[in-house]
Amino acid sequence: MSNASGQVSGQAARQMANAIRVLSMDAVERAKSGHPGMPM
Repeated sequence: MSNASGQVSGQAARQMANAIRVLSMDAVERAKSGHPGMPM
């Protein structure tokens, strides 16, 4: 996930960004307000 310099690899960064997107879409759905595509 991170190397000796403390930086996150590209693949790990993409996975984290995708997880945030999915959680954002779920939050919109749960709130029943807004469009689920908005976080994209």
